[in-house]
Amino acid sequence: ETWERIERIAQQHADFAATIAAHPNVAQVRQRGTILALELRTAEDSSYFNSIRDRLNRYFMEQRVLLRPLGNVVYVLPPYCISAEQLERVYEVLRGAIKQLGNG
Repeated sequence: ETWERIERIAQQHADFAATIAAHPNVAQVRQRGTILALELRTAEDSSYFNSIRDRLNRYFMEQRVLLRPLGNVVYVLPPYCISAEQLERVYEVLRGAIKQLGNG
């Protein structure tokens, strides 16, 4: 059962990555199994100290989704017990954050 969940999460990540990779605010999408990393395009260099981190962190907290950006890179490492619907909510919040980058 655990391996089925891992496969589902990896496939959901791949599907989401395919839909978001071409967005102008996304510099790069990387995936390794159940780990997804989104590098967001900003005026600053890519770095753990990129100032977008604070805006993203506030946004994720307001949306009640626990994601901790490292600079302009957001890693999604869901637990294997996450449901498809819960993971889709994470993607919805990520889409909102990516969209807001163009507005501020």
